Amino acid sequence: MIRIIVFNFSFLLAGFALAGSVFPYTPQSVNDSSGKVLRWDSKEIVVSISNSEMDTISYGVFEAIVKESFGKWAIESDLRIRFEQVSKTNVSTRKSGGDGVSLVTVAPTSENLLLFGERKTSVSAITRLFFDASGRITEADIVLNPTARFTTDGSPGSFDLEATLTHEAGHFLGLGHSGIVGATMHRHQGKNGTFALPAIYSRTLSSDDRAGIRFLYGSGTKLGERFGSLEGRLVEAQPAGLDLTGAHVWIESSVTGEVIAGIETDKMGRFSIPWVPVGTYRLIAAGRNGAFLSAQERDVVVVSRKISREEILVGANPRSERIRSYGFNGQIANIAIPLEAGHSYLIFVSGKDLDPERIRFECTSPAISVDSLTLARHYARNGQDVLSFEVNLSPGTANGEYSFRVYEGEKLISYLPGVVTVGVIKNPWYSALF
Repeated sequence: MIRIIVFNFSFLLAGFALAGSVFPYTPQSVNDSSGKVLRWDSKEIVVSISNSEMDTISYGVFEAIVKESFGKWAIESDLRIRFEQVSKTNVSTRKSGGDGVSLVTVAPTSENLLLFGERKTSVSAITRLFFDASGRITEADIVLNPTARFTTDGSPGSFDLEATLTHEAGHFLGLGHSGIVGATMHRHQGKNGTFALPAIYSRTLSSDDRAGIRFLYGSGTKLGERFGSLEGRLVEAQPAGLDLTGAHVWIESSVTGEVIAGIETDKMGRFSIPWVPVGTYRLIAAGRNGAFLSAQERDVVVVSRKISREEILVGANPRSERIRSYGFNGQIANIAIPLEAGHSYLIFVSGKDLDPERIRFECTSPAISVDSLTLARHYARNGQDVLSFEVNLSPGTANGEYSFRVYEGEKLISYLPGVVTVGVIKNPWYSALF
């Protein structure tokens, strides 16, 4: 019997919203206790592109962008993707169990429109997966919202076609949502014009995205000496009966501070991160609800073709999930803030009971500094506060995703993982040259 799982991807517009749990790349899994992850059994996958037309984009451009979006994932893994043009326009129904055609379509048919229901203005695309009890994906269908407006030039109020398709291709191949905010597979993406910027940075795979696809299908580089593995478990610093199932562990470069990769723990609090680039890292852990658990202060070294093993001492911090949203240019959302090296920017955070006299922010990158003298409160109502502070990026800041540590007094209480992304788009809204 084939079971069906449906993943909906909704773009989040600027405005106040609650953040979800914090976690790095997450393979989708069979809905039982087995923990089997979803993946294609064959390393060669056929993607069928419907010949349905879009109002704003020609079929030729549409077809080229589908190929480009899937190609980004294939080049980072051991996958080979073949494309064909088909006349089929409808997504396979749930009850059908699939028809074996893995379709990408934007046709305004009744079956396709029914997928979006009342969310026709907020959801850009939906990917439906069909898989068997072993976790083998047998079909994947991507439906772009036929009522949405897609563009390729960053036009305000539209969805970026390539960013949408790159994200959905990740679902198609077996990846779930990532809590690394700057990742293409992050659960929230913005329409063009959010922060007065084009929402095109999700076209580019982050380190976390690349780690996720390698986890499922291996490395396309064929150069195993560039990678090692990291395994370990979470251990309570003081026995308190913490449930460590499904906690989230991720690593950041000790040199640059860039978020690299991570994974969920099993029911014993164990984790395994394969295909880690050779280097030196920090380990960070968060609970299923996003509450910060621990940061490993000592360096963890990953060497070529070896498994490095580590334990992380963790403890409960029930007040740590207080930063809810973040933003730029006077807007608050749940999407990454794209910045450029060599400039200063004013950014915003929203959360519960944020006292600027006690709260302190620090970036994980030594090339990005926070000017603590600029920290100010803009809004306070019913325990919700909006603070702002200026960050300075040195001219040598490397491209990548970076986190903020949040302190209350001298206590580290929270992480904002990958909330800043550097080098993917131009951001002219800087406050000063640095």
